[in-house]
Amino acid sequence: MTNVLHLDDFTITRSGCPGGWTKVRQHGETIGLIETDKLFDDLPRILNRPLTSDEQAAIPLLAPRIFKLTA
Repeated sequence: MTNVLHLDDFTITRSGCPGGWTKVRQHGETIGLIETDKLFDDLPRILNRPLTSDEQAAIPLLAPRIFKLTA
């Protein structure tokens, strides 16, 4: 499990956040919190570009219990 994800000049982390939320930081400053289960929808808007396949694969590592796959 990873605690930090770096995308462009943004840092995405769940450290120090209330349950179900993820912190978005830019240049060391917290710019906001987004709901963890909505990361795939909200991050492309924040980045102003689509997520790469590597970035999409890394997002579930931030919160494996939220993003676990069901068969």
